[in-house]
Amino acid sequence: MTNKQEQGRSMVEMLGVLAVVGVLSAGGIAGYTYAMDRHRTNELLNEASKRAVVVASQIASGRPVSLAEFGTGETAGGTFSTDAVTDIDGAVGIKVTGVKDSVCENLVKLENDRVYMAKDDASLTALTEADCTGDNAEFLIVFEGMGGGSGEGTTITCDESEKVSVTYTGGRCCNETKTGKFCPGEEPPTCVRDAGCDCEDETCCDEIGGDWDDNYGAYPICCSKGEVKCSDYECICVLPEEDWDCGYDVCISCPTGKAECPDEASSSSKCICAPEGKGACSLTSCIVCETGTPECPESGPCKCIYLCDETTKPEGDAWECNTDDGTWICDGDLCEGGPDAGKCMEEYRCACDEATKPDDGDGWVCDGNTNGKDWYCDYWMCTDGADEGKCMRECSCGSYPAEGNEWFCNTDNGVWECGVELCPNGPDKGKCMSGCSCDETTKPTEGDAWGCSPTEGLWECDNECTDGPDAGKCMWNCSCSEYCLDCGDDGYCWDWGD
Repeated sequence: MTNKQEQGRSMVEMLGVLAVVGVLSAGGIAGYTYAMDRHRTNELLNEASKRAVVVASQIASGRPVSLAEFGTGETAGGTFSTDAVTDIDGAVGIKVTGVKDSVCENLVKLENDRVYMAKDDASLTALTEADCTGDNAEFLIVFEGMGGGSGEGTTITCDESEKVSVTYTGGRCCNETKTGKFCPGEEPPTCVRDAGCDCEDETCCDEIGGDWDDNYGAYPICCSKGEVKCSDYECICVLPEEDWDCGYDVCISCPTGKAECPDEASSSSKCICAPEGKGACSLTSCIVCETGTPECPESGPCKCIYLCDETTKPEGDAWECNTDDGTWICDGDLCEGGPDAGKCMEEYRCACDEATKPDDGDGWVCDGNTNGKDWYCDYWMCTDGADEGKCMRECSCGSYPAEGNEWFCNTDNGVWECGVELCPNGPDKGKCMSGCSCDETTKPTEGDAWGCSPTEGLWECDNECTDGPDAGKCMWNCSCSEYCLDCGDDGYCWDWGD
């Protein structure tokens, strides 16, 4: 018989290997797809951010809004429109079309206080995942706090002669009947106090005698009349008579008043124009106080401080000024009764009506807990003796007890108390005595050394014979034994001789 051995793998083993390879391939494809979607999302968001910064800078400098410098606007994530929704409630919206549904969903889920997705409608309705269908989504990427960079600044309304149809917040007027660029040979819009030129280089700006700055190549701007002032993320034109300030990511110029900007970037970063001494900024926020004094702590929001009118201060010594609104508030007890009724007094200091004070004792005081309405006993309510039932600083006891000589008066309640132990035995049994007596009829007759215990009232042996002929007797001088030359008081022999 021939023994034949076959080489190689079985069909079952090969199928197992193919199955493992298939699973790994599917996982790799899914991971690759996820990574590409994230890349497209980040690229789309980055491109939108660049456009928003340019639009905000154009608005702040008074230039016409245009995204022409970005070309066709096609990216891997979607295509940007040349239109932009600008300065709606201090926001800039950048329109994008043809967005893949997975990229759209990533943007909707984005957690950022300053960026959100909205439908391209009048109310900027928030986009939902349900709107991300068909790999052809169309919506706005809205950036909060970038509307012109001037936030809640001065509002200027242009008159009819300037043919303006809108009121523009931010310190600049926009004439909707005028379009075009303010470059050599062209007129600026009528109502713009200092139009920013759309020149793309410093040479163009020099031709019209303007001030040029590209903010390190990031935000080029040409100011025809004023100077260029820039933050890290924005440039504006400032006229000589204007006050200006720049924070970390925003700038402002003020035709009147003082300009103030926060120093750090935040979702609420807004510059202000305010009269001298009426505006202030912290690191992240600003405030204007029409009345009162602005105050910005190192941490927490700015607020207006209001002083109280001393002539309107109510009666009492515990009123404090509420600097939030300039009103007086009671910082102690508002008295409800007595001569201080209606007054705000320090805690527990409301006076009571003396006419209502109880007359049974000298220990009554005004109850501060009842705001001047009631009296209470602050010392001792006597339960016995001459002052029984009265509230006294010290209670008096009645007649001195006849049974004993060690009684003392407890002034907390008016009760006689014994200062020593009561005699337990003898004729003074039950008495409060400093020295209890013993019954003479019970005194032992064996011996002459019996004494009376002053605490027990019993006879006690003061010297007991322990040896000799008087052993066991209570004697002062115990007899010595025969042949004993000398012994102690207890009969114990010290010297028996030789």
